[in-house]
Amino acid sequence: MKSERQIVERIEHGIEYPPFVERVIAYPDIDASGDPAIRVWVVVEDAEFERPSHVQELSAVSDVIRNATWGIDSDYWPYVRFRSVSEQVEIEGEAK
Repeated sequence: MKSERQIVERIEHGIEYPPFVERVIAYPDIDASGDPAIRVWVVVEDAEFERPSHVQELSAVSDVIRNATWGIDSDYWPYVRFRSVSEQVEIEGEAK
Protein backbone atom coordinates (compact mmCIF):
# COMPACT_ATOMS: atom_id res chain seq x y z
CA MET A 1 0.00 0.00 0.00
CA LYS A 2 2.80 2.42 0.85
CA SER A 3 4.46 1.71 -2.51
CA GLU A 4 1.22 2.46 -4.37
CA ARG A 5 0.90 5.90 -2.79
CA GLN A 6 4.56 6.67 -3.36
CA ILE A 7 4.38 5.64 -7.01
CA VAL A 8 1.22 7.63 -7.73
CA GLU A 9 2.62 10.71 -5.98
CA ARG A 10 5.92 10.43 -7.87
CA ILE A 11 4.20 10.01 -11.24
CA GLU A 12 1.64 12.77 -10.76
CA HIS A 13 3.80 15.35 -9.00
CA GLY A 14 7.43 14.30 -8.83
CA ILE A 15 8.50 14.21 -12.46
CA GLU A 16 9.30 17.17 -14.66
CA TYR A 17 7.38 16.51 -17.86
CA PRO A 18 7.82 18.19 -21.24
CA PRO A 19 5.65 21.28 -21.84
CA PHE A 20 3.18 19.38 -24.05
CA VAL A 21 2.09 17.26 -21.06
CA GLU A 22 -0.94 18.95 -19.54
CA ARG A 23 -1.77 16.46 -16.80
CA VAL A 24 -0.94 12.99 -15.50
CA ILE A 25 -3.48 10.71 -13.84
CA ALA A 26 -2.22 7.59 -12.05
CA TYR A 27 -3.94 5.01 -9.89
CA PRO A 28 -3.20 1.53 -8.52
CA ASP A 29 -4.86 -1.45 -10.13
CA ILE A 30 -4.47 -5.18 -10.71
CA ASP A 31 -3.58 -6.37 -14.21
CA ALA A 32 -5.16 -9.27 -16.09
CA SER A 33 -2.72 -11.75 -14.57
CA GLY A 34 -3.57 -10.63 -11.03
CA ASP A 35 -0.32 -8.74 -10.48
CA PRO A 36 -0.10 -5.23 -9.01
CA ALA A 37 -0.14 -2.46 -11.58
CA ILE A 38 -0.25 1.30 -11.86
CA ARG A 39 -2.52 2.68 -14.58
CA VAL A 40 -1.29 5.97 -15.99
CA TRP A 41 -3.03 8.37 -18.34
CA VAL A 42 -0.83 11.12 -19.73
CA VAL A 43 -2.96 13.97 -21.06
CA VAL A 44 -1.14 15.89 -23.79
CA GLU A 45 -1.89 18.88 -25.98
CA ASP A 46 -4.00 17.92 -28.99
CA ALA A 47 -1.35 19.26 -31.37
CA GLU A 48 1.24 16.83 -30.00
CA PHE A 49 -0.35 13.96 -31.92
CA GLU A 50 0.12 15.88 -35.18
CA ARG A 51 3.86 16.40 -34.74
CA PRO A 52 6.10 14.04 -36.73
CA SER A 53 8.27 13.36 -33.67
CA HIS A 54 5.38 12.61 -31.31
CA VAL A 55 6.07 8.86 -31.16
CA GLN A 56 9.62 9.34 -29.90
CA GLU A 57 8.59 12.07 -27.47
CA LEU A 58 5.71 10.06 -26.00
CA SER A 59 7.94 6.99 -25.78
CA ALA A 60 10.46 9.02 -23.77
CA VAL A 61 7.70 10.09 -21.35
CA SER A 62 6.68 6.42 -20.95
CA ASP A 63 10.27 5.47 -20.17
CA VAL A 64 10.55 8.14 -17.47
CA ILE A 65 7.32 6.96 -15.85
CA ARG A 66 8.36 3.30 -15.97
CA ASN A 67 11.78 4.04 -14.48
CA ALA A 68 10.23 6.13 -11.71
CA THR A 69 7.76 3.34 -10.90
CA TRP A 70 10.33 0.58 -10.86
CA GLY A 71 12.67 2.77 -8.80
CA ILE A 72 10.11 2.72 -6.00
CA ASP A 73 8.77 -0.82 -6.31
CA SER A 74 9.62 -3.22 -9.12
CA ASP A 75 6.57 -5.37 -8.32
CA TYR A 76 4.27 -2.77 -9.92
CA TRP A 77 3.96 -2.66 -13.70
CA PRO A 78 3.13 0.79 -15.08
CA TYR A 79 0.59 0.72 -17.90
CA VAL A 80 1.09 4.08 -19.62
CA ARG A 81 -1.47 5.42 -22.08
CA PHE A 82 -1.87 8.78 -23.77
CA ARG A 83 -4.90 10.86 -24.59
CA SER A 84 -5.42 14.38 -25.85
CA VAL A 85 -6.77 17.26 -23.79
CA SER A 86 -9.96 17.25 -25.88
CA GLU A 87 -10.49 13.53 -25.21
CA GLN A 88 -10.02 14.11 -21.48
CA VAL A 89 -12.50 17.00 -21.49
CA GLU A 90 -15.05 14.79 -23.25
CA ILE A 91 -14.54 11.96 -20.74
CA GLU A 92 -14.86 14.29 -17.77
CA GLY A 93 -18.00 15.82 -19.28
CA GLU A 94 -19.59 12.40 -19.63
CA ALA A 95 -18.78 11.55 -16.02
CA LYS A 96 -20.84 14.44 -14.64
